[in-house]
Amino acid sequence: MGLALSFCASTNGVQDRARQEELREENKIGKALAARLIKKFGLLKDETSTEYLNLVGNNIGRISSRPELVYHFGILKTNEINAYSCPGGYILVSMGALKIMRNEAELAFLLAHEVSHVTLGHSIPPGGLKKQGGIIEFIANFLGGGGGLLNTAIEQASNEMEKMLLEKGREKQLEYDADISGVLYSVGALNYDLKSAVNYFKRINDAAGNEILSKTHPDMNSRIQKIEKFAKEQSLPTSGNKYETRFLAFQSTLLKALKEGK
Repeated sequence: MGLALSFCASTNGVQDRARQEELREENKIGKALAARLIKKFGLLKDETSTEYLNLVGNNIGRISSRPELVYHFGILKTNEINAYSCPGGYILVSMGALKIMRNEAELAFLLAHEVSHVTLGHSIPPGGLKKQGGIIEFIANFLGGGGGLLNTAIEQASNEMEKMLLEKGREKQLEYDADISGVLYSVGALNYDLKSAVNYFKRINDAAGNEILSKTHPDMNSRIQKIEKFAKEQSLPTSGNKYETRFLAFQSTLLKALKEGK
């Protein structure tokens, strides 16, 4: 019996170490991708706005299926309407996406959608990190080597990953799945307002600056239909918390920071 228990403990230890190593690699790759996006668009350096964004986002992260991750949320200085989910929980939201929002429920749904890409494994290639050659291997090896100048292979690999986010997009079904998971997190678990999420999608459809989003995501009307159908099937409430006052204060601080050139 003692030998069996010892073997089980040893096996669990090996599995735990392997999982920790996988998480470290995922985190490194996420940092690398986020850094590329920040270099491309610029990062808003306003503590108050960023703190609020992380408060809302981490409330979602804590009730997600991967609460062990430390989620990081930042604001990109671009009027393009979009948000980007990188491995390890690095999530970046554009100024354009935030400017057209009207309450915290809309923000919570967008962040829940991006968190869902992380929790559902959409940011990790099929086969995992270690088994995946090419792009993942290049970047992981580069970061594991302690930094330095990007060589040609790393540059090409990073470009391919960035291209997936900015040009190709994920498969449509992955976006639909993230929408449904986002509804479960924001509406089902945190009682945010479902109508706000739907209204936000409608507003995006009519807004200027949605060119990249339209190119890399499914049609908004089809996404709305699937969300409403799922909510009805699950008997989710259509009305919930909006927290308009504190969101509008955040939005005002955000616009002021942008005007000040932060």
